[in-house]
Parts: sequence; C-alpha cells; structure tokens
Amino acid sequence: MQGAALAYFGVVTVTSLRIPYALLAGAIVLVLLWPPDFVRRAVNILTAYRILPALPVLALAALGFALHPYTRRVAHPSTGPDAMIVPVLRLLHGVQPYAAPLWDGALISPGPGWLLLNAPLSATGLIVLLSPSWLWLAAALLASRDAFAATLFVGALFASRDFLVQSIVGHDIFAVNLAVTALCLLVPNCIGHRTRLVYVTVLTGLVATARLPLVLLIPVFGLGLARREWRTGVTFTAVALSVAASTHIAFAIWAARDGIFYQPLHVFARARNGAGPVFMVLSAAGGAAACLAIVRSVQCDPARLMLCCWLLEFGLFAPIGLGELVRANRFDVTLWEGRNYVAWSLPLLCGYLALQAAGRHKDRLQVMDATPLQP
Repeated sequence: MQGAALAYFGVVTVTSLRIPYALLAGAIVLVLLWPPDFVRRAVNILTAYRILPALPVLALAALGFALHPYTRRVAHPSTGPDAMIVPVLRLLHGVQPYAAPLWDGALISPGPGWLLLNAPLSATGLIVLLSPSWLWLAAALLASRDAFAATLFVGALFASRDFLVQSIVGHDIFAVNLAVTALCLLVPNCIGHRTRLVYVTVLTGLVATARLPLVLLIPVFGLGLARREWRTGVTFTAVALSVAASTHIAFAIWAARDGIFYQPLHVFARARNGAGPVFMVLSAAGGAAACLAIVRSVQCDPARLMLCCWLLEFGLFAPIGLGELVRANRFDVTLWEGRNYVAWSLPLLCGYLALQAAGRHKDRLQVMDATPLQP
C-alpha cells in the first residue's frame, strides 16, 4: 500500500529517484548541522518577517494538493486516509464510526478522540492538510523558542522520504507524533497558567487516543510536570488519563451495544500475529527499559520530554515493526508496512536533536563573541 503512495517521486521514475533523493536528503542534513553563513542569514531574515513556520507548511500542502490525487488512482491505494475519513463521515450520519472495516478489510486504528480532533479536515475532504497542520503548530511553537532549532527540525523532517510520502498520501502516522512534539513544547508552559493547563490537558488526552498504547505518554508528561510542581503533574495526569479513558470507553460501549468490535483494539492482535512472541517479549523489554530511563531522566523541559517520548515509543513499537519484517514479510522491505511504526516517532527525535544542535550553536556564538580579537 505504501508503494502506491510514491507518486510524489513520479509514477514512472519512482525507482530511479530513490538514490538521488537519498543523496539530496544527506546534503540537507549536512547543511543544517553545519550551516554556512548564508543559511544563518536566511534564518534571521525569515524570523524577522515571522514567515518561517509558514514556508514548510505551504510547501507540503502544495505538494499534497498536486500529488495526492495520483495516490488515489492506483490499483491498491493506501487505506491511511480512509481510516481518518470514513469513521468521521459515519459519525456525522449517526452511525457507529467503527461499524465495519474499510473497503479492503483493514481495521481502523485511530481512536475516537484523535478522529474528533481532526474531524474538520476529514469531513471536508482536506485530509491532505493533516500533516501540514500539525507541522505548522510544532514548527511555530519551536520557532517561538528558537528559530534556528525550528529550521533544523523542519529540514530534518523534509529529508525523510517516508515523512513526505505519508504526508502527501494523507496518512496520520507522522501527524500523530507531530502533535506529540507540539505537546512537548506546550506542556512545560502550563505551570502557573490554569486556563492554559486545562486546554493542554484536554488536548493531550485526545491526542493520546490516536493509538491505544499512546495513553502511556500521559504519565511521561505528568512526571515531567511533577518534577517542577508536584500538584500540577498529578492533576494533569489524572485529568488527561480521564479524558483519554472516557473517550475510549464511551465509544467502546456504543460499539458493544451494537454488537460491533471496537476496532482500535486490533493493534494488539496485529502486533501479536505479525511480530510473534519473541518480538512481543522484545517490545515489552524495550518498553520497560525506556520507562526506567524516563523515570530517572525526565524533566519539565521540551527537549527532555521529546527524548523521553521517543524512547518510549521506539522501545515499544520498533520491535513490533522489525518483527513484521522478519516474520510476516520475510525481509521483503517492499511489503513492509510495519516500517511505519519504526519511523513514526521521527518528529520527536528530530525535535530533540534540533534543540540540542541549536543549543550548541548558540554556545559557540557566545564563545566567539566573548573571545577577544588578536592584534
């Protein structure tokens, strides 16, 4: 299914463009990590005119509008956008959103809170703006903190072929963690602001329903807040968990009353069937190791929250994705849909690395300014 979405690289030349794009992506990363003077000047200009967050959004949206129709005309298009659109349209017609699988028999993974949060895009046929919208929010929040970090963040994401492909398709796989990245920037600013705390807590609960296991991210944010203000952290955790749980429970009860399987639960069966018991054990071990690292290192700081969320997601999901490659796909990467769950936490990692690199860059500039010129 994912291969069908590669209309971004041209229906005919998709294979031949893989190596050139990899080289281009590598060049982008190198330029961003060791930027020449003209790049720094460009960042300063863009920041002065407050247009930095808008540029990647406009570029990604333009690519989506131009190329998304081609991804729907192939023989077996991706069901990613359908998983966001179909349940919302059913709900608008008063039908249980998980009443039936999608057209190819695929079950619907996104949870109800995430569906409701993105309903304006799903219901109006603008699903292609899903990733650009969350990218805008994450980039704008990051730019308000450090414009250079925002540039690194966006550049690193655009260097990812999978990110561009899935965004143009209208899949929500990267949009989910763009939303989590935005939360990592919003949550630390809630202390001392009661109204802001309420809004961000509810938003966190809704985003955490995107996939059932993501509810584990809520205690990560809560623990980070508690390291700075204990009562705020506990309140945040309790309310966000209540929002996520009540949303899931309400729709699960509705499904049960109609005799319908609550489809977001299928992610556990898919992991078990696709990855097998060995990789399930590795996933549990990875999650446990990530939790231990998080308890020891989490702080109420955007970069540290991004790192901790990435550790938890990668520890839990990467073994499942690799298990599908080994067990279900027999090392055939062209059929490997589980790659999404290896790469989907990329925005969190890019955000963390961008903040770290921007901090080192700022330190170097301060050292250069403090160093007296030699006669």
